[in-house]
Amino acid sequence: MNKRNPQKSVRYSESLKKREHLGFKETSFLYAVSSAGLVHSISRGCSTGRLDRCTCDESKNLQNEEAWRWGGCGDNIKFGLKFTRRFLKRAKRNGKDVLARVNRHNSHLGGGGRRRGYHSVIGGGGRRRGYHSVIGGGGRRRGYHSVIGGGGRRRGYHSVIGGGGDGEVVKNHVETKCKCHGVSGSCTVQTCWRQLSPFNIIGEILKNKYENSQQVEIDNNHANRKTAHKRRSTKMSVVANKMPPRRMEMIHIDSSPSFCRQSRYSEGTKARECIKDRNCNSICCGRGYNVQTKTVSRPCKCEVVWCCQFRCQQCLIDEEIHSCK
Repeated sequence: MNKRNPQKSVRYSESLKKREHLGFKETSFLYAVSSAGLVHSISRGCSTGRLDRCTCDESKNLQNEEAWRWGGCGDNIKFGLKFTRRFLKRAKRNGKDVLARVNRHNSHLGGGGRRRGYHSVIGGGGRRRGYHSVIGGGGRRRGYHSVIGGGGRRRGYHSVIGGGGDGEVVKNHVETKCKCHGVSGSCTVQTCWRQLSPFNIIGEILKNKYENSQQVEIDNNHANRKTAHKRRSTKMSVVANKMPPRRMEMIHIDSSPSFCRQSRYSEGTKARECIKDRNCNSICCGRGYNVQTKTVSRPCKCEVVWCCQFRCQQCLIDEEIHSCK
């Protein structure tokens, strides 16, 4: 599997992006990863100065307990979440038909959900008991689970950054950056800030949820399958167990077709680039792959700039490209 981009291990074609009205689990993944990507990009854009309407994270949630203080330029998660919520609202995903509800569920799964009971991978607010967040969004009461989210101030909190809690479970999904201050590098005081995990980690989480996506159906027994998407119903249930879908799982309506060959749903995987020994066999559907050498531009001669940024040059190198037959 491609660790840099989990999407490249999935067979579905980019053309599926033009068919957002479909109820496949691939569409569900697109909604979730798009929402998560928006939160991540906006939050990081604030801290790097690429956006002029926001600044670094100014949260003061971290406590000065062991000769370190809150500082640096952390990712502005709060602004990223706020922007994403507004964007999703303006995208008119608030319809009451089943497909709209499924899409909204998966968007909140990726990031941006803030209502009671929503669970988010990048953090949907999580201000009440029972919220679960992977990158954060609060977690201020008992029972909250957060990877980055600032809080964890009471018994039972699961938070990596912010005031304690059982963060061991999820510590590998967050980066805490610190810089030492003191005479001759003695590190008398450390300045620490919050930084979002690399997006490939979030992508891996969402890809796992995609692979375990649950098919749902409306509870109207008389519903015609062809018109099921347009039905308005108060309940959805998982086909496998007839239970309501859990909020931390990805859901879809229709069974996915084969994306190996060209069809009305996909352009197929012919000529699709893959990574040898990682995903070529899966993406190419066992047909094999072609190998050719291309001159490509890649980052090189990278150096660290201040605390938490990398600056790289672009170099031309010869690289083997593998593409499906």
